[in-house]
Amino acid sequence: EKEAKEEKEEEKEEDGDEGGKGKKKKKLVSTWRIRRPFTTIKDKEGYGLPITLRLDLGENVWIMGLVDGKKLITVKIKITGVNEYEWLGTRYTADFKKLCVNPVTFTEACFSGDEASKDKFKVSLTAAKVAEYEKSAKEAEGEEGKEKEKKEEEDEDEEEKGDSEEKAKKPKKKLSYWRASSRTSIKDKDGFKLEVTLRLNLGNDIWIVGLVDNDKLEMVKIRITGPTTYRWIATRHTEEYSAVCAKQKTFTVSCFKGDKVDNIYPVVLRALKAPKPEKVSKGDEEEEEEEEEDEEDEKDEKDEEDEEDEEEDEEGDKKKQKKGKEGKEDEEDEEEEENKKEKGKEGKEKEEDEE
Repeated sequence: EKEAKEEKEEEKEEDGDEGGKGKKKKKLVSTWRIRRPFTTIKDKEGYGLPITLRLDLGENVWIMGLVDGKKLITVKIKITGVNEYEWLGTRYTADFKKLCVNPVTFTEACFSGDEASKDKFKVSLTAAKVAEYEKSAKEAEGEEGKEKEKKEEEDEDEEEKGDSEEKAKKPKKKLSYWRASSRTSIKDKDGFKLEVTLRLNLGNDIWIVGLVDNDKLEMVKIRITGPTTYRWIATRHTEEYSAVCAKQKTFTVSCFKGDKVDNIYPVVLRALKAPKPEKVSKGDEEEEEEEEEDEEDEKDEKDEEDEEDEEEDEEGDKKKQKKGKEGKEDEEDEEEEENKKEKGKEGKEKEEDEE
């Protein structure tokens, strides 16, 4: 119902103002509509940015756009399928009116500026088919103005708010008893170990570890079961990733996307038992983690030294025991020899007495 209402309101926009005179022309109805924010426009670096502006011109011709930095990028297309379209033109400009960045006041006149090629700002389209009953609703005459369009935007905001509230209501994730340390590494396709630069605690001992190798973001999701053991869950890799996903401080679960692949990047795990159950990662600073890891490393080294000392002490005790045994055996042998000598003496004395 909301989609039908949205399409009805979008179709009833002004064709031209001419001082408030003249009647609005009937537009030929579009059978396709652009889905927001699933449709994206790639910037110069190849990152897909969700569109914030869209305008239906009728006959499945649409203008979409967004603001990237200080530039307004707009693209005109004719939709021919869910992910298919005919490119009609691209414009970009730094000299744009404020009205052109507001979805309520975005018009065809905003499609202006320098021309660009199709591949400079490539569109990744996601469209939806308009139902027959929605088309008939769109054909109705009359204009309800910008208030309804504003209401549409408010409805979308409320929907997003509802989604965030639903997420907030979700049960709390279980704490993790294991922590993937910075010494954890991932083997590349050639078998070389590469130290992970990205770590994310999802709770319940489930972690995402990853790194960027040759401009490709490689990530592995695992459940830790011991200091070096884990259960593999999933692996993703992609060359189309946001810069925020390549930094530990801004790495989130939303970065875990891309091509699904088998376990082609085996993890060489180095995990530490947390003194207390760890909460799910919320962008904790890497420095704090490194400090904790350094403390853990120092503890490990101290434990290793203590173990070595204990082993040396045990070896020393064993040697002492061995020497003690050998000493006792020598004493026993000497006693036996003395007994033999005494017996020999006694025998000789007896023989002399008998003689």
